[in-house]
Amino acid sequence: MIQCLLCSDMTPNQTWLFYSQAVWKTDQAAYIARTLIDNPPDPSCYATKVTWFAAYNFSIVSYCSPFMRFENTDKKMERGLSNEVVPNEFQELHSQIFHYRHKILAHTDISHMRLCGSDKTFPLVSIETFSAPPIAQAFALFSKVSEILVQKLSDIENYTKILQPKTGKTPI
Repeated sequence: MIQCLLCSDMTPNQTWLFYSQAVWKTDQAAYIARTLIDNPPDPSCYATKVTWFAAYNFSIVSYCSPFMRFENTDKKMERGLSNEVVPNEFQELHSQIFHYRHKILAHTDISHMRLCGSDKTFPLVSIETFSAPPIAQAFALFSKVSEILVQKLSDIENYTKILQPKTGKTPI
C-alpha cells in the first residue's frame, strides 16, 4: 500500500519534495482562511474589505497550486496532485473552487467573457456572475486536504526509512 505513494516516474527524494510542497501550499491556504475567518473585514471600510478579499483569493490560488500541471526546467509537463486526495464529500466544493480560480483569478478559461467596446478599445466583460465559495467551507476543504497530504508525507518518510541503505543515510 505504501509503495503506491511513490510516484512511478519520481525518485523517493522527488516524491517527498512533491508532497512537501503540496502540504506547504494547502496548509498556507488553510492558515490564511482561518485568519480571515477570525478577522472579518470592517464593513464600513472599503480598504479592509478589498484586502480581505485579495487574501481570500490568494488562499484559493495557494490551494489550487499543487493540483495544477506545470512545465519543469526541461520544458516537460509535470503532473499535479490527483483529485483522489480530496475526500468525496468535498469533491463538489473542490470543483467550484477550481472553476472560480480558472475563470476569475487566473483567466485560463475565458469562455464566459465577451468583447465589447468601440473600434479602439476591446474590454472583456463577463456574461456570467461568479463568486468564491463561503470561506468557512473553503477552510474545511483546505484543512482536510492538508491533513491527508501530511499523512501521505509521513507514510513516504516511513517507507523511505525502510529503503535506508546500510550507510545510515536516508534517501530523503
